[in-house]
Amino acid sequence: MNRYLGIDKNGTMDFYELVNNLKTKYDMSILLVSHDLDLVKNYADKVILLDKEVIKEGTPDEVFR
Repeated sequence: MNRYLGIDKNGTMDFYELVNNLKTKYDMSILLVSHDLDLVKNYADKVILLDKEVIKEGTPDEVFR
């Protein structure tokens, strides 16, 4: 269960699918803050890794390498 959002894993996946569909259908830019790196890797086009400053930015593959 995702204790931060108060929703279960299925609800979290539904949320990310909804955001992804909005992004695709309407060509939207969406800023999303998350600590779930697996979901970020699967859904983000660009990532900024922060720890009081910008540590790394780029595609998920570039940042997580």
